[in-house]
Amino acid sequence: MTRVTFKTYGEIKHMFIEETEVEAVETWGNLWGRNSLHTEIIHVGNATSTSDFGGFVKQ
Repeated sequence: MTRVTFKTYGEIKHMFIEETEVEAVETWGNLWGRNSLHTEIIHVGNATSTSDFGGFVKQ
């Protein structure tokens, strides 16, 4: 499982995908847009479950 941690309009969010990291970034880009001014990827990494936030918490 891959966790994509991203920021959208100043809020940290997570998306969990059962794909490789490269495929997860591609899926994220298809959903959120690759050149968005208000959304950016912070980190992409492995997750053990949908409760695994990798040390990133919502602000």
